[in-house]
Amino acid sequence: MVLVAAAAGVVAAHNARQRQMERSLAEILRDPRPLWHNQPDLFQPVWVMFVYVDSLSLVPKLANTRMQIRVRYGGSGRFMEKYSPKVRTTVVEGNEQVSGKFEAMFLFPWSTDLQPILALDLVKLGFMDWNISEAVMRIPFGPNNPGALDHDLLFFGKSGEDGFIGQVNLFLEVKAVTLAEVEQGVAPLVALGSSWQPGMQ
Repeated sequence: MVLVAAAAGVVAAHNARQRQMERSLAEILRDPRPLWHNQPDLFQPVWVMFVYVDSLSLVPKLANTRMQIRVRYGGSGRFMEKYSPKVRTTVVEGNEQVSGKFEAMFLFPWSTDLQPILALDLVKLGFMDWNISEAVMRIPFGPNNPGALDHDLLFFGKSGEDGFIGQVNLFLEVKAVTLAEVEQGVAPLVALGSSWQPGMQ
């Protein structure tokens, strides 16, 4: 029974991530110019990075707290940033685990001008917002080196404070997309099989 519940949870998480990815791709159609300059070619591939923040697990003292995650791509003072929705953490019934559900997808155009670094800031919201922790990872993919991974990033209290305070589950994917893929959706092109690759006409 436990295995069935766990499998159902994995499927639900995958479906939620897929819905968010489709939504992000659909948003490109509103104004594709930032990615496809001038006259967009339906089959011109551009490299993008998807970052999906699923859920956040925290220590008990951060229960019933409003949280937000700031996602930064880049480093050394040059970066792009986006913010998650604001959520209130809750205690999971039965195990007293504190959790926050974001289900937030972020889409970044790949830039050779930025360092391949992803940083997540954990922001505690209130009268004054407070960045209580930062977690950083190096992006192992890039142009002509597509890939995807699931990863847990750990948050630790800042100097002089508590140690481990929580972790966030994220999915990261770097891939080439075309306007044809965006317009038709991911599923129809995937159904064509391994013979289809971005950039093929």
